[in-house]
Amino acid sequence: MCTTGLEQKVETYQIKTGYILNNNKKLRERQAVGKASKRVHKEQVCSKELQQLKHMRRREYETEKLVAQAQSDASQETNEKEIDDEERASPRKRRFKTAEDSVEGFLHNVSPRKQSKNNVPFFTAEIQSARQEYHRVVVFSIEKQASFTQAEKNGNAVRLRNVKRSISFSDPGGYDILCSAGTSVEAITLPFVPCRPASCKRMTIAEVKALGPKQKVGEVRGQVQPDAVTRTVVVNGVDCELKEVVICDSTGQMTLTLWDRFVNAVEGSKSYAFKNVSTRERQRAITLSTGPSSLVEEVADMKVAGASGSRAESTSKVLLSATVKGIEVCIQRRCSACHARQEAFVEKSKLHRCEGCKLKQAASAFVPFCSGKALVTNSALCNYLRREGLADLLLDSEAIEEHLLESRDLTLTVNEDRYVEAIERGSAEQPLAPQQPEERDSSSEQL
Repeated sequence: MCTTGLEQKVETYQIKTGYILNNNKKLRERQAVGKASKRVHKEQVCSKELQQLKHMRRREYETEKLVAQAQSDASQETNEKEIDDEERASPRKRRFKTAEDSVEGFLHNVSPRKQSKNNVPFFTAEIQSARQEYHRVVVFSIEKQASFTQAEKNGNAVRLRNVKRSISFSDPGGYDILCSAGTSVEAITLPFVPCRPASCKRMTIAEVKALGPKQKVGEVRGQVQPDAVTRTVVVNGVDCELKEVVICDSTGQMTLTLWDRFVNAVEGSKSYAFKNVSTRERQRAITLSTGPSSLVEEVADMKVAGASGSRAESTSKVLLSATVKGIEVCIQRRCSACHARQEAFVEKSKLHRCEGCKLKQAASAFVPFCSGKALVTNSALCNYLRREGLADLLLDSEAIEEHLLESRDLTLTVNEDRYVEAIERGSAEQPLAPQQPEERDSSSEQL
């Protein structure tokens, strides 16, 4: 009885165990089928997305191809139209159209670096585009100065591309050429040889007077007439000293304006060679003027017959012997390149950055400039102090004031514009304006 019951229990346990194992197997089979179906579905989805992506890329490629073809067709039509227009145009118009953005020739007179009023660096040159045809070139890309200088030195002909033509005020019948950073310089060959322009050669005064304004003159020689006019003018907000002299040679005479450092470079009745000067027009007459690159050299005395002192008739000078009772002297450093006044200059510094052109230079490059309420010119005061061995006072305005106040019997040379042109010790021997102490009050002696 017990055995039978035990067997029944074992059989029942086996049945239940088999049922459970069977269920587990079916469950695992269903799970495997589910995973396989999910994987298949995922692969189908990925394949479908891949096909869609390929289709989109194919459509984009076809669209780009159509756009490129359309642009090519439009460009071809434009070129054909331009060719037709050029074929219908006259030879002169065709030649101007191909050359309107380029110029060919030999380079001359490449200048050093210059600074515009807006502190933009540039340099100038002249290009010989034909045997006797010259044009002024202004380049606003200072990096091209080396290639321009080398082309001038080697005598190579060049082609300047991407240039602009501008109205020329110095040559009414021609034009100026403007170059920028986009201008290219190419070496070429031309059927004519280089010939330096007339501005590089030595000229007579008659030839200079035949030029127009703002023309370069390589060299002109002349004898300086004794009488000159010195004054101070304001240029771009800066006080500048100038001296106007008359030079003459066997062909004529003309006025020459000497600026700043050239004021004391000449003496009356002596002959000089003036190099790298330029012409100016004033009161419908051509005059000469010095510039930053000018040179003044003394030459052998020129025997000029019949030299007239036309300025002596219109210029009067007065010698005054007086004691200075009051004076104010101002000393300011000025840049030798742009002539800008330096408000924050430190005397003991070795280097200083110009407040005008922003170039850092040695402190010695900033020259002292003297001025005062007595209308004393810079050259008159500097010459007097150097002649008296007091050049050290040029750095101390108060010391100059004290020296002039303590000095007695100074002779002042005053021109018709009331500028003191010269200061000397001792009374005037033959003053042009006789003094009358009994009729003159003390205020007339005060400067």
